[in-house]
Amino acid sequence: MIKDILAKRWEVGAEHYALGSNGFNENQWLKIMENLLGIKGGDGNNKQALDVGTGPGVLAFVLVKLGYEVTGLDLSASMLSIAEKRKGELGVSCSFIKGDAEDLPFESNTFDLVTNRLNLWTLPNPGKGVFHWVRVLKPGGKLVLIVNDRKHPFEELKKPKNNRHIFTDEYYNTFQHLPFSTATPSQVKALVEAAGLHHVFIQTFIDERSFSSTDIKHVLTANHIEEKEIEALNIDSGIVNEQQLKNILKRYNIREMEVQSNQGDTQLIMRKRMAAIIGQKEK
Repeated sequence: MIKDILAKRWEVGAEHYALGSNGFNENQWLKIMENLLGIKGGDGNNKQALDVGTGPGVLAFVLVKLGYEVTGLDLSASMLSIAEKRKGELGVSCSFIKGDAEDLPFESNTFDLVTNRLNLWTLPNPGKGVFHWVRVLKPGGKLVLIVNDRKHPFEELKKPKNNRHIFTDEYYNTFQHLPFSTATPSQVKALVEAAGLHHVFIQTFIDERSFSSTDIKHVLTANHIEEKEIEALNIDSGIVNEQQLKNILKRYNIREMEVQSNQGDTQLIMRKRMAAIIGQKEK
């Protein structure tokens, strides 16, 4: 039931999520993943990688550039359609399939690397999900989970507004019951260790993105800002009311974003604290 409600919302909100990912800095994430994995671009040497909860495929495409043969899995057909379109635009080779992160359709010991970026919190049974992610790892393979760097497990979640039928009260009430919706990196680390991985550690970093005026509407929608407030910014006119935008960020306590002006174009800069939990399967 919970999974059905969440899946329905991701189907409806896939386009907004993907457009909100336009600020994704691929070069920055190449360096981040090189650092986390201890490799250089191309050193994947055609090893097999699985990106669970791939969404529009942003991390999957980074792994391709690192030399991996990548499979991206997601429960949302709409997300996968966006990923396939982007794959064609980039002219890269990778596979996207529809599947459940808590019940992977792969044989054990299949992948050298399994990644999951900002998806663990959406699972009704995160322990079951991590069990399967470890199961499909080859001996010596690595699991990399990327989560928000929460300082304590009781941070209040922003209550979504009824925005374009995406962030509804039904959706909000559902994810309040997800066991890892506000999990800290330390709690995720304990879960990974319980699944049997070794040498598990946490590495923090900053994800910095810049959004042009054409993307600001989608970013604000993804951050649960009411539609009437977004419309009042006159974004579609090409001239954004910057002071009003700053007031919205302050009123909604969105501290990780700031407004900048670049040659007449209003930009939204996001700097978000992230954490990677990395573990290795015993050889």
